[in-house]
Amino acid sequence: MPKIYFVDVTNRDGVQTSRLGLAKLQKTIINLMLDDMGITQSEFGFPTTMHELNYLNANLDLVKRGVITKTKMSGFGFSIKMALDHIALEKRVADYLLNSYKPDLVLLIDYGTFNLRVAKRLKGSGIKVFHYIPPQVWASRKWRIKGIKKYVDEVLCIFPFEIEMYQKEGINVHYCGHPLIKQLPEKADREQFFAKHGLDTTRPLVSIFPGSRTIELRFLANTFIKSAKQLQKKHPSQ
Repeated sequence: MPKIYFVDVTNRDGVQTSRLGLAKLQKTIINLMLDDMGITQSEFGFPTTMHELNYLNANLDLVKRGVITKTKMSGFGFSIKMALDHIALEKRVADYLLNSYKPDLVLLIDYGTFNLRVAKRLKGSGIKVFHYIPPQVWASRKWRIKGIKKYVDEVLCIFPFEIEMYQKEGINVHYCGHPLIKQLPEKADREQFFAKHGLDTTRPLVSIFPGSRTIELRFLANTFIKSAKQLQKKHPSQ
């Protein structure tokens, strides 16, 4: 049976939960299942919010009790030397995979900044690399697709429009579908939506989405609110 290794980075403030639709209890259950299957993974957490801290502590306790035996848990908080620690961690993960575990395939999950550098080290030694939820190069820093082409054997994407983009670059891609799709309600009719929320169908509707991360809300929310007030002032009849 081939040896598979997961590198899973739990992002700072719930991004993993929002993108994958996984509550932390569900992710813990997945960790138990992977461990039971004999699949080794690295779980890196950034405990800057309470739900991340509780999640990491709970899994560390499971490791201590011998319930989880193969998952390697690590954590980071923000500090001056965090960037250097991050680079050192990438090297330690790659060195462990290359010199000790020696997997046939490594599945990188999300967090392109970290995982693409790990992929570079692995690919150079002939280890097959898959990346599930690759960097959103279609939204920003498109140059990263060059690194994906060079260091990733196959991309497992969650958005259908990504397929053509990767195929044009000659990158092997498989569309997995977004895990949240089945949980979404059916597309609402505009008139029904307006009626449900007491809105005037003759007036345009502007929705405000300042973001889900704490830092985004802190720096963007007031700007969005001011913009909304300016729109109301400039278009009072609408």
